[in-house]
Amino acid sequence: RMEKDDELSRRIEANCNRACLFRNTQSENRLMWTDFLDTWYGIPSLWGNFELDQPTLYRHMISKRSSSLAGRGRDIAAVLRQGSPSRHSTSDWKSTKPSGTLFVAGSLDVKYSKIGQAWSDLDNEMTYVEIPNAGHGLLVQAPEQVSDVIGNFLSERQGKRKGIKVTTRKTRSSKASGPVKKKSTAEAMRETSKTSPILIDDIVSTVRGINLKPST
Repeated sequence: RMEKDDELSRRIEANCNRACLFRNTQSENRLMWTDFLDTWYGIPSLWGNFELDQPTLYRHMISKRSSSLAGRGRDIAAVLRQGSPSRHSTSDWKSTKPSGTLFVAGSLDVKYSKIGQAWSDLDNEMTYVEIPNAGHGLLVQAPEQVSDVIGNFLSERQGKRKGIKVTTRKTRSSKASGPVKKKSTAEAMRETSKTSPILIDDIVSTVRGINLKPST
């Protein structure tokens, strides 16, 4: 994994160098990055058929990320290289508690949905939620569902601390059409802030359970 992340970082940096050497215009830079991103987001095992299923949203995302890479390509390459999970495999997960871990994956993300299900099978205290008809780009493809999943997860944990009976939900695409909407994340955070503080390890466990690796 680390070698693959390093290779992708080098490709991003090479594009940055090419843009500097040939003094490309801003529009030429965006076009160069568009080709790069189309190749990356064209991997079916990660992204499903994002471009075909949601063409308007896909082109909007490509446009925004092309502009971002044109202006901050080197920064993104550095984050990708330093944030590679393999570089932190001996330390990142030591403090993680299964009961405080939320793992969210899209059903079309073959790799991470398998990982999430395998972890859930190993320890049933971990909460695994699978978003139907979404791939690796959850925060682009299904932002409201992800927000609801996190909000519900935090609300349920707060309910357990106060002794309220709750049911931990594990959603799989083959058994459900999606998470039941209860409260937005903002509403859940406001509610919990009025009662008792959310422990830092809960937030860390929640964030680590979601793949937030920059999508380049």
